[in-house]
Order: sequence, then structure tokens, then C-alpha cells
Amino acid sequence: VACAKAGSPLVILTEDGTIYWPISVAPPAKGQNDRLIPFAGKRVSVQGKIYLRGGSRAVVIASIAPEK
Repeated sequence: VACAKAGSPLVILTEDGTIYWPISVAPPAKGQNDRLIPFAGKRVSVQGKIYLRGGSRAVVIASIAPEK
């Protein structure tokens, strides 16, 4: 959490090891750490639009909630 608050970007890691970079919907891009810090290290359910580019995966988060 300290690293994220200092600016290190948080990512979403799936059970199969896939990494998604959270991105903002409109340029210029804004970091998503403020939205993700409350969930750091926890299992979550994320809804949003996924983008695939050159082997990288990104997601524009529409909603995020603790997994039940």
C-alpha cells in the first residue's frame, strides 16, 4: 500500500496469472491507484472494458467490489 501511495502502479492479477493494467477511459491517462488501494492484496470482482495491445492487457474499470 505504501508503494502504491507513493506512485507505483497497482495491477489486477487473475487466478491464472494474467495481469491487467487499470487505465482511465479518456486521455490523458490517469492512474487508477486511488480506486484500487482499498482492494490491494484482496480478491475482487471487476467489470469493465478490456483492451488487448501487443501482448499487454488493460481494463477500464466500470465497477470493482470485494469478491464474495
